[in-house]
Amino acid sequence: MQFFSPGKSRNRYLGIFSTRPSLDLYSDVNGGGDEKALWIANRDDPITDTSGSLMIAPDGRLIISHKEGNVTLFSATPTTATNLTAILLDNGNFVLRELNTNSSVNRTLWQSFDYPTDTLLPGMKLGINLRTGHKWSLTSWVLPQCRAAKKYWFELRQVYMFGDSVKFDENYTLSLSDCKAKCVNDCSCVAYASVDSDTGIGCQIWGNDTSFVTAQNSLARDVFFLTRKDRKRKWWIWLTIAVSLMVFAFICSLFCLIRRKLRARGKVRQMEKILYELEDPKTISGQYNTNKTARLRKKFRHDRHIFSLETMNMATNNFSSSNKLGQGGYGPVYKGMLLDGQEIAIKRLSRSSGQGLVEFQNEIVLIAKLQHTNLVRLLGCCIEGEEKILVYEYMMNKSLDFFLFDPSRKDSLKWNTRLNIIEGVAQGLLYLHKYSRLRVIHRDLKASNVLLDDNMNPKISDFGLARIFGMQEFEANTERIVGTYGYMSPEYAMNGIVSMKTDVFSFGVLVLEIEWQKKQQLLSFRTPTKPHRICSVLEELTDPVLTNESTPTNEVMRCIHVGLLCVQVNPMDRPSMSNVVLMLTNDSLQLSVPKQPAFFIETAMTETETREEVGHCSTNGLSISDMVAR
Repeated sequence: MQFFSPGKSRNRYLGIFSTRPSLDLYSDVNGGGDEKALWIANRDDPITDTSGSLMIAPDGRLIISHKEGNVTLFSATPTTATNLTAILLDNGNFVLRELNTNSSVNRTLWQSFDYPTDTLLPGMKLGINLRTGHKWSLTSWVLPQCRAAKKYWFELRQVYMFGDSVKFDENYTLSLSDCKAKCVNDCSCVAYASVDSDTGIGCQIWGNDTSFVTAQNSLARDVFFLTRKDRKRKWWIWLTIAVSLMVFAFICSLFCLIRRKLRARGKVRQMEKILYELEDPKTISGQYNTNKTARLRKKFRHDRHIFSLETMNMATNNFSSSNKLGQGGYGPVYKGMLLDGQEIAIKRLSRSSGQGLVEFQNEIVLIAKLQHTNLVRLLGCCIEGEEKILVYEYMMNKSLDFFLFDPSRKDSLKWNTRLNIIEGVAQGLLYLHKYSRLRVIHRDLKASNVLLDDNMNPKISDFGLARIFGMQEFEANTERIVGTYGYMSPEYAMNGIVSMKTDVFSFGVLVLEIEWQKKQQLLSFRTPTKPHRICSVLEELTDPVLTNESTPTNEVMRCIHVGLLCVQVNPMDRPSMSNVVLMLTNDSLQLSVPKQPAFFIETAMTETETREEVGHCSTNGLSISDMVAR
């Protein structure tokens, strides 16, 4: 790398020269010559004195400094680079680098290969950086004595010859036949020719805006113009493409239409199956009578509604989070309002719930066939695509757990309200077990599945996990254990044995939760060693809200006693729901002594802890162990 002056010019340039002798010389007007520079730093900004020097300025700029000023080759914006060094590589690339503290290269800030002049060296690029927009091209001199750039340059994609308005395609190795094909496929092309008439390679094309004149030229060559026949071929190509696109669009539309009809047919099939089972829930063969299905659909629509998804979206404001009432095992529950002003509760099946069409169908069939004042009422359903929605009557007071386990609301549950809830749930279970058209085991009775209406009357909900028994069926085995731990009976949780006593156990846990206002995981009490101490133990465990003078102690103790009878380990020892209702409504009925409750921890009270007054408690002896239901 050195400063030089071409010919007799007084301008000085900083250039890179090859170390090997070259035959490529610049000639001046007197026949003299000098060796060709491979790259020139200041070709458009020469210096006119001999004081020039290349240096890195303190602010990180790469400059050529001389008496009249500085020529900037690179300037970092903003100036953040430190520890800079410039080096000329063996391939002729002059590079400005930033070094790390250990002298390793951190990054390259600038290089001469990004700014080629008129010589293409191995490793240089020609083209455009699509990310930065930077162009790499070769540009000629104006004159041998003037190294400034002339309006003739060489690029990778195209080359324009100044003054001749000639455009060369980037594929300069195309044959004449390939060039013709390229011109035919270009709507703006009117003529084409080979770049090299001797070898017939290279492709030059002319567009619609080209003017052709007759002129004498020593470089004359053959130029081919497209005829009408060639243009017809071009139209055929476009016509073929258009027809292909239309056929593809038609096939896609047909596929979408068929898929939509199949999904609609599947939806109808699902609904027909559900409606058919409303008449006979034991029918699982999948064979339906069309006339009967139509009759059942009409009947179902008369009593309940099959809502559209659009109606559900409007009722819940597109299932807005502000309308969400809670989250259950089935999925989220939303509050909605129909166009007629009726408030509804909407259960939307969640894909992550693990429940599907079977549970959805089970709940529709059961609730549609079961009618009782203590069972929630189904208003309708919605099945569209992947959406499965149940629509219920809206319960203003939400569920029992909303009041039971919130310290700020538990005072609103007076004894009369609690007793009404206990008796109502018992009546609902008795109806399911004995008096309904089907014998149904709920299997998921818990506080969150007991809804409360405006008058705090209980209504049992969520029949997705319910099991239907025959009228002569009393027990069944299942490999699929479903429900909520803590409310499951031990024989069901461990052995999969389902019976009416399964619901009795869940009812007992629910009664103790209502009395003691604690979740089932926290239920525990001390074991008295003598039967007459039952009252003192129960009074210690009873919710303080129920210990005031206005609360009838005998009713409270009796309900707790019934709850303990329901949670005994052996299902044969538990009373049936008909006996439970009788115990709750007949104060004169003698209650038996509860045996060992399920999931207990033995403890003992000292003999000195005595209390002789029994009060209105049952006169039967009672031995109780510490219990923690799971």
